[in-house]
Amino acid sequence: MSAPRHLVDWPWVVVEVECSLCPRRGRYRLARLAERYGSAVPLGRLLETMAADCTLMKPDQKPRQYEARCGIRYVVPPAGPLPADAPARAGAPRLDPPKPANRKRLGYDGPAPTIAQLRQQGISALFVTCHGLRQGVTCHHTTRLSLDPLEAPDDMSFLELCRSLRLVCSLCGGRKMHIVPLWPDVRQARAASFGIDSKPRMPGTVVPYRMPGT
Repeated sequence: MSAPRHLVDWPWVVVEVECSLCPRRGRYRLARLAERYGSAVPLGRLLETMAADCTLMKPDQKPRQYEARCGIRYVVPPAGPLPADAPARAGAPRLDPPKPANRKRLGYDGPAPTIAQLRQQGISALFVTCHGLRQGVTCHHTTRLSLDPLEAPDDMSFLELCRSLRLVCSLCGGRKMHIVPLWPDVRQARAASFGIDSKPRMPGTVVPYRMPGT
């Protein structure tokens, strides 16, 4: 089956779109779209119409190198013996799309640690990174939050604390934050136990290396 080019060729009764750069997502009934935009509308033009309010949607301009563009796209259901909304063949039962296999999750899969457990491991701050968009690129603005001013109870889990912060980036105004505990530098602590100063220095400075007792 060739790829659909117009709305009339769309094989499902629901048209689902998503953006690869932002959390934007939508589901539309095929009949409603055909009634509003016409069944002969090209699928590419329909995407431009749906994302007309996006600042990165520039259909009339030629894309330049390394320039971010709107990532809106159609979500195609998984391939199966029949399309998801196609009628069953005569005398044959309806076949649903195959379900994805359950894959084993890697890494820690237990409950989130509490604030008391983080403090016991020497964590006194959080490291926050902004994943919002600023001038067409990812912001990546970072900051450090101390746990003491937050006044979080010891029995609160780390995930509950992250949901209750509701942080807003001061550069791009985004709310998509990545929060991780700021783990202490074990290497610096171990070097300090031997009397060695291993803190990073500015380029051009020289730190004399002396073993303890010399």
